[in-house]
Amino acid sequence: MFAGGKVGASLISPAGRIVYEKVIIHDDTLATVRFDYDPREEAKWSPVIKQMADSLHLGTDPATEDAR
Repeated sequence: MFAGGKVGASLISPAGRIVYEKVIIHDDTLATVRFDYDPREEAKWSPVIKQMADSLHLGTDPATEDAR
């Protein structure tokens, strides 16, 4: 069993596309979000990606002890 961790990455693929992926592991649960888009659409996708990535949580919030 893995205790937990977060990984986020953004890169340019060999095809010239932007790829963003965030992965969270908590106990035996995995949550992930991945976007693959043309760099010309970055202004359109950046706010969507930020909102989704910021809202992706697993486990308990230590500040409130509520499940996230």
